[in-house]
Amino acid sequence: MQNIKLSMLASVLLVSTLTISMSKAEDIASPATIVSTGSPSLWFDETDSGSGAEWYLYGGTASFYLQDDIDDVNHNAKTVFRIMHSLNNENSIMVDSSGDVAFANGSVFIDRSLDRLGVGTTTPTTDLDVVDDLDYIKLDASDGRIDLKDGSSEWAINAHSVYNTLEIINRTSSPSTEPMKILNNAQTDSLVVGEKGIGIGNNAPVEKLDVYQEEDGARLVLTTVGAGEYDAPQFTSRHGGSDGSGNVANTKNKNVLGSFAWRGHDGTDWTGAKAYMMVRAVGDWSGTNTGTKIEIATTPYNSTTAVVGIEIKNHGDVIIPNGNLYVNGTQMNVPDYVFEEDYKLMPLHELKTYISKNNHLPGVVSADEVGKAGVINLSGLQMTLLEKVEELTLYTLQQEEALVSKTVQMKLMEEKISKLEAMQKRLVKVESLLTNLALDTSTIKADKVSVNLK
Repeated sequence: MQNIKLSMLASVLLVSTLTISMSKAEDIASPATIVSTGSPSLWFDETDSGSGAEWYLYGGTASFYLQDDIDDVNHNAKTVFRIMHSLNNENSIMVDSSGDVAFANGSVFIDRSLDRLGVGTTTPTTDLDVVDDLDYIKLDASDGRIDLKDGSSEWAINAHSVYNTLEIINRTSSPSTEPMKILNNAQTDSLVVGEKGIGIGNNAPVEKLDVYQEEDGARLVLTTVGAGEYDAPQFTSRHGGSDGSGNVANTKNKNVLGSFAWRGHDGTDWTGAKAYMMVRAVGDWSGTNTGTKIEIATTPYNSTTAVVGIEIKNHGDVIIPNGNLYVNGTQMNVPDYVFEEDYKLMPLHELKTYISKNNHLPGVVSADEVGKAGVINLSGLQMTLLEKVEELTLYTLQQEEALVSKTVQMKLMEEKISKLEAMQKRLVKVESLLTNLALDTSTIKADKVSVNLK
């Protein structure tokens, strides 16, 4: 072994006596050492007049540095590589022969052959593979964002610090759009994708869409600002039909099953309907239709084939053209006037004469009138029927009064009859007594005559 001692000048940063112990290359147990009373260093000094850098290998008490000394005069070295000493993790930084780099015993691992980065794993299976006991990854920035790009398609997940929102941004379009945004005051379980469906306010949805609102009632609002043919807010529920070739379709003149739609329109077309409600079992709503259909519209759209069509006219009446039913307004004159003292109730004998002549009650529309008009005023008919019920009540009360009066009269007659029967019995007795008395008188007279003759 050879020992070489070098005396360093004060201008070379390290003022100390340096001992370099050299061993044979094959003697691994006795490697070459640099011994210093201060901090051991190895200085690579470039002496030419070029601008090349000078380098230090510098060993401190707890670290090992590789420094770039770019200032030949002041020697302001910059650290470009550093290995920290740790009792719990001796391999703070390690580079193997294949170029893989590991930090802190694999806490961070760079796989050069596959261009992958692992955090918490030395076998990353994706470009970025994070393995840890914690259940979250934190990205801390003034406006933290993760960009996802595949060719020309680019999306971003952005945490907006100003508005405290989470946004999914489509950066492919110009300008960028935000198809999904979560506000800072979003409630718990605002949107839940469960095994059976999607829950809104419900963390255990049992249907494809399950909406739950604890207070104020669950509401669904559909809003549109367009004025085009198909810009109306729509709610459609339908069963997929067949176009005859096995393809599911909702096309004209095809067998489309179970449709139900609410439609509203604020524009000038579709086609002229401002509002629409449709329930149909089979068929389309604009052509030949042999199925069942119910339609409600301010302006009906090709509803002539509907079994029942409901049309709301401007004057407020509702017409069901195929059903021959007419409802006039909602205000009704309730016939309480029947019970007023001055109400003139038709006597029953006059009522009998009217019915015999007209075959319907007074004030009630006749069958001929309904047939000619083709419609019937339901509210008017309802009130007329109520009037007749109230008149029937008065007739019943009159009959009750007459019946009570007859009952009283019959009772009086019964009492009189009883008295007459009693009087008759007494008269019979008197008559019998008188008869007997007359007989006795005749006998006495006969006896007297007989005595006189003697």
